[in-house]
Amino acid sequence: MFAGIVSGSGLLRRAAFALIKHPLLLVPLLFCWLSCAPVIIYLQFYFDWHRYSQGQQWLVAFLAILFFSLMLSFASLILLELIRQIEAGERPRLAMAVGKALPCLLEALPITVVWALIWFIIMLLSCLFHRRDADSEDGVVNAEAIAESLAGYETASVSVSFFAALNKGVRMVVFLIFVAMSWEHSDVSRAVRRGLAVARTHDKAFVVGFLLTELTAILLFIPPSILFVVHHKVGLELPDWVWLLTILYCAVAWSLSMFLEQLFTAELYLWHLMWEEACTQAALDDQPAPALSEVRRPSILDDIADLSRLAVNSAQ
Repeated sequence: MFAGIVSGSGLLRRAAFALIKHPLLLVPLLFCWLSCAPVIIYLQFYFDWHRYSQGQQWLVAFLAILFFSLMLSFASLILLELIRQIEAGERPRLAMAVGKALPCLLEALPITVVWALIWFIIMLLSCLFHRRDADSEDGVVNAEAIAESLAGYETASVSVSFFAALNKGVRMVVFLIFVAMSWEHSDVSRAVRRGLAVARTHDKAFVVGFLLTELTAILLFIPPSILFVVHHKVGLELPDWVWLLTILYCAVAWSLSMFLEQLFTAELYLWHLMWEEACTQAALDDQPAPALSEVRRPSILDDIADLSRLAVNSAQ
């Protein structure tokens, strides 16, 4: 899917074609956003943090992050099953994907908990290095404030960008681990080893995917960011329906950005499986192992059931 892409806009265009062909692929992530958004709004605007000690506040924050990681893990596993169905030459079926993702989610629970712990630590470090402006914590609840909260709008800084990138890198590695669990039915320890091995073995491809998905996410959130900046700098008052549309846009933009990350990691993992097959064949032919770039890059858009073919070959 990512062959020939030299910009985030190109990546976004290719992803849009994938969603036009298989619109079901975005449903799990939209469901995840709809599940997490009310929790974010409640904790930021309605939860009385001052009633609790610092330790209790940390516990609430960790439980919220654990919920977010659980929902994103579930959405990821559903999406991976839909991609597996497509790569196996089957018609994607959401109900079947949910049914297969549920037991896999239970098996992946240790990974999800560790992920939540790392996410929580990154959040604490980010809070130590970054303080919000006083006017961002005035407690005013309106459509504009909710839109800014769900869009993650805040003053840009080096520390915020660093910790956001760190969190994203961890998330993409977790997505690779989930691919091993979902497609190869690996146990937790083997899935972790496989996911980390793919990231290390193809570190350049992983970094390129990281940068492309990040650039695309920036492009996606430029429109609401411009709206927020104009509102704050110029003082332009906008009706509530504009902010409601912004919230809906942010839901789609966030879901699409997560879709890009998951799709890239899934295709990188599939590319790795094809590279392993090519290396095995090269050893049998007494030839040097090929580079990853010398192996055809897979895509769910090419109507080639690579995953099904690899499963048949491994069984022979």
